[in-house]
Amino acid sequence: MRKIFVLLLALCLCFPCLAACGSEEKGTDGLEYTFLSDGTFSVNAGSARDLEEIIIPATHEGKKVTVIEDAGFKNVSNMKQVTIPDTVTTIGYEAFKGCTSLETVKLPEGVEHIGNEMFRDCESLVNVNIPNSVTSIGDDVFYGCKNLEYNEYKGALYLGNYNNPYLVLVKVKDSSVAECEINANTRFILERAFYNCVNLNGLTIPDGVMGIGYQAFYGCTSLTGVTIPDSVTKIGDQAFEGCTSLKYATVGKGVTSIGYRVFGECESLESITLPFVGKTEDEIIYNYFGYIFGAISYSDQNTYIPASLKSVEITGEASFADSAFIDCVNLTSIKISGNMRSIPHRAFYGCKGLELVVIPGTVLSIGDNAFCDIENLTIEYDGTMASWNSIEKGEDWYVSNTELIIYCSDGELEIGK
Repeated sequence: MRKIFVLLLALCLCFPCLAACGSEEKGTDGLEYTFLSDGTFSVNAGSARDLEEIIIPATHEGKKVTVIEDAGFKNVSNMKQVTIPDTVTTIGYEAFKGCTSLETVKLPEGVEHIGNEMFRDCESLVNVNIPNSVTSIGDDVFYGCKNLEYNEYKGALYLGNYNNPYLVLVKVKDSSVAECEINANTRFILERAFYNCVNLNGLTIPDGVMGIGYQAFYGCTSLTGVTIPDSVTKIGDQAFEGCTSLKYATVGKGVTSIGYRVFGECESLESITLPFVGKTEDEIIYNYFGYIFGAISYSDQNTYIPASLKSVEITGEASFADSAFIDCVNLTSIKISGNMRSIPHRAFYGCKGLELVVIPGTVLSIGDNAFCDIENLTIEYDGTMASWNSIEKGEDWYVSNTELIIYCSDGELEIGK
């Protein structure tokens, strides 16, 4: 017997991970798991809905638990504490919504995606830790969390973690604020953060911010300009709607999604710079210029685009959709500064007020009727006359009652009526 004990002891000393590797972290009984296509598990409350404390294990049946499901613990009203392992990367929509007894939550380093309304109506929630690993935060995550304690910085309230307490700007402390310096370490500006701050006239969004929530600056009627840095990837619906004094807006090249009516009712807007036209770079449905102003189709976009808007610059490389600017009658200047390779069919059809279009030397084709029904148009082409002549041009690419002058790098060309 003594020899067996010594042998086992020697094995444990030589291979200390054997015991750990052969066991699985114990989670709360009753949780339900779903096997996912990537070989990991998602989890929900299952039959453990009446407990005050819930522990989500790092593994189940030898596989990692990586996802807390949509509404996975919704309305688990007795739960005061939940332990989330660092294997979890995604927390779904309404995951803990209505957990009215939940007091403290520490999201582990490794969580990347936080779904919409995750903690909505968690009225007892006081403390929440948000790790630096988070890359996206949904809308209304903390709506109704009336007892939540914030970190304050120069007139705004934040959430975050020990190393970065200003990761998430939740809201401004006083809506009468005229200026607000956003912390340099902020990564997310949540929905309605500056809602109806009618006196706000100074705004700098720091480089490093990744997301701007819906209606974040809605109704900031004194704001005259905004520059969105390249670090931002998503701008929510109506983010700057009703900013009636806004004269210019520059959207960085890093943005991949622009919400509906982002600049709706910005009636003083004179110039705008965008990385693409429409909702996303490769959008199929919402791919027309008026989308960001509230238009629901090509046919009504001129109704929603502010009459004051004269100048547009597109900085991205992807071509926009057919008819993207159709009937934008008030625009006078469009500059394509990215390395775009094609001008699509009917791109500027009916832009009667258009006086100047700047086209990069990378363009290889111009679609049918691209420049039709435009008076007094001039094109500046960043290439030679020979290069311009080599561009493949569609049928009736230019039809007008006036001659078209094209300024190239080595001279000018005239196109007849």
